[in-house]
Amino acid sequence: MSTVRREFATSGPVDLVAELDEGTLDIATEPADGFAVTVHGPRSEEFTITQRGREIVVRSPRGRSWLRGEEHQVEIRVPEGSDLTARTGSATLHARGRYAAVSVKAGSGAVLLDDAGDVAIASGSGLVRCGELSGAVRIKSGSGDVAVVAATSDGTISTGSGSVRIGTVTRVQAVKTGSGDVQVGRLVGDLRVATGSGGVSVERMDRGGVGVRTASGDVRVGIPAGMPTWTDIATVTGRVDSRLPPVGEPGPGREHVSVRVQSVSGDVLLLALEPTEDAAEEPQDA
Repeated sequence: MSTVRREFATSGPVDLVAELDEGTLDIATEPADGFAVTVHGPRSEEFTITQRGREIVVRSPRGRSWLRGEEHQVEIRVPEGSDLTARTGSATLHARGRYAAVSVKAGSGAVLLDDAGDVAIASGSGLVRCGELSGAVRIKSGSGDVAVVAATSDGTISTGSGSVRIGTVTRVQAVKTGSGDVQVGRLVGDLRVATGSGGVSVERMDRGGVGVRTASGDVRVGIPAGMPTWTDIATVTGRVDSRLPPVGEPGPGREHVSVRVQSVSGDVLLLALEPTEDAAEEPQDA
């Protein structure tokens, strides 16, 4: 085992490119300038660590099979607001702090990301977990679960068999799953869901609209009592249960929500929730 440490002088955010097949890739942002990387493992001295202007590259060695379980632990510190491009195999990526833009391609390793602007993540089977995403969101997973604390801009999330959970949606999110469930804690924007057998749940819908297309998944939406709601629900063999009190059409300029569901055999449940004056200021976490 050996350890290699390198430091670079930087001014402001950097463009970090990091690649690791096996082990742990731990990246954190700091308010100060400067860059530091520490590599622990059997071939740490063979890592590529270079700087060219704003771009800094940290890459694991190539040219020999990794089947012998040569795991490495890589710790990197970069200024806040840096861009991150990462490629991993079975390695776990933990990106802490705040990033401007993030692009990740992962195999089976988990991707754990705090807060970022634009995000593009492609994962095979690993867990994807993110904090607040303020820019465009594109997340695609084969069988891994996806969890996002808050999506405050437009985006798309798709999985094959993994589940999707978003704490708060404030703009437009399109979600597609094969058999995974979709759960949103609070909706104040628009949500579009297409799923095969996964269930869809919106715990609280204060504004916007939800549109769901499902074959056999059940759909559950909670709406504040007294909120005018426009519905367009069709199911072939499923059951529709609306517990919303009748309030009539919304007056001019009055807030309302819409629920559209197309289902083959899934049940649809609309629940009446207690209205709260501060609902618009208290998003839920994932």
